[in-house]
Amino acid sequence: SIASVLGSELGSNATVTVSGIDTRWTMTQRLEVGNQGSASLTIDSATVRNTQATLGMQGSMSYGEVFVSGGGLWQVDGTLTVGGEGTGKLQVGAGGTVTSFFAGVGSGSGSTGEVIVDGAGATWTNLVASDLIIGSSAAVNGGEGSVFLNNGGLLATGGAVNIRNSGLVMLDGGTLQANGLTTVRG
Repeated sequence: SIASVLGSELGSNATVTVSGIDTRWTMTQRLEVGNQGSASLTIDSATVRNTQATLGMQGSMSYGEVFVSGGGLWQVDGTLTVGGEGTGKLQVGAGGTVTSFFAGVGSGSGSTGEVIVDGAGATWTNLVASDLIIGSSAAVNGGEGSVFLNNGGLLATGGAVNIRNSGLVMLDGGTLQANGLTTVRG
């Protein structure tokens, strides 16, 4: 498909599961999970590929979550935003892999973003040497971003991790690999 929007209307609720070793869902453009409504995408032993993605796209009523596990791969060949202007949640479980080129977690105005990478073989790799932004530096109506790396979960980024005012990174048996760590406090 060209692009996909899950949970596009206010009050809508969408659930999509992509599973099976030989199953692929490829989009040549964007994927929005929770545009104005709520949406959930599960990737289990399958591959999903798109050029950019946003979880929790527009406004306080939007909620988008993605679960990747069991050999599943989510390949974002561009920007991955967890919490655009709504609430976004990304969970990478044992054996799950997420790759992106640029990423922000709770970096949008009024957004909430949460990433949990938990379990053996659970990996999120941000490939490009640009900062991974967690939280917002805005003094008013800024976003909130949290990243949890647990039980062997790995977050690797080609650039620095930039933790802003409302950003948080917690390690509980997980690993963070980055070319620097920057904190920005207002």
